[in-house]
Amino acid sequence: MNTNVQENKARLGTSPRPQEWIRLPRAGNREPITGLSRSTLCELTLPCAANGRRPPVKSAVLKKCDASRGIRLIHLKSLLSHLDALAAKAEVAFSPIDDKHGKGGSK
Repeated sequence: MNTNVQENKARLGTSPRPQEWIRLPRAGNREPITGLSRSTLCELTLPCAANGRRPPVKSAVLKKCDASRGIRLIHLKSLLSHLDALAAKAEVAFSPIDDKHGKGGSK
């Protein structure tokens, strides 16, 4: 292990804090933790028709006072919670349905 990393861990007493915010990936790239594209992340974090103008994932823009552009940061926990909720809905939607007439179906 790198000596600087060891020194930092010793100084902190624990490992560094887990990542809370992530940046949007560059155009054409995917976000490394979730594998989502930039356009998909924009649909989840910006008000648009795809999300009914109510973004389900928390984000913030970091910019200087008079700047017209900035860095969009996505709250990782919010993103992962949203993806977990979608997965839970999918599990419910695709769960096997009990057949009233037994395994063979009705005739």
